[in-house]
Amino acid sequence: MNRLACIIFQLIGLTYCTDCPDGWFAFEGSCYLIGSHAMHFTEAESYCRQHGGNLVHVETRTEDLFLKGFIHTHLAGKDYWIGMTDETIEGVWRWYGTGTNVRFTDWAPTEPQDNGHGEDCAVFHHPNYQWADVPCASNRIPFCEKKVGGGELVSVIG
Repeated sequence: MNRLACIIFQLIGLTYCTDCPDGWFAFEGSCYLIGSHAMHFTEAESYCRQHGGNLVHVETRTEDLFLKGFIHTHLAGKDYWIGMTDETIEGVWRWYGTGTNVRFTDWAPTEPQDNGHGEDCAVFHHPNYQWADVPCASNRIPFCEKKVGGGELVSVIG
């Protein structure tokens, strides 16, 4: 967002400006976009790339709680893709696209459990949005993320 827009927002009482495109929402240096319809994992990743991001990489408890809160408030009732998979080595979860190991997780109590069903991709699973592993060919809603240069705090004129 340009400086002039930040000043205008400041004048109407908004105090935080981001570089997120229209339709995306911001949190701690990332922009997030939710797809409009369900698709399988690789289609969802492609959808996110077409919009300049990737499937979400949830890296901290703070980010996880924020995203779950957003889903509960605005989008409840569906499952949303998380950009991680254990397709290469069963039980070793890696971020799709980078191959780096996942450090933070928020699995539901009985997850992940493949049980020979090819559940190699992860989702925010309703109703409480803890994580679950599901087949990558199943249809879920894309949850995209892209990193930005961060937000710019604008002081309020007093």
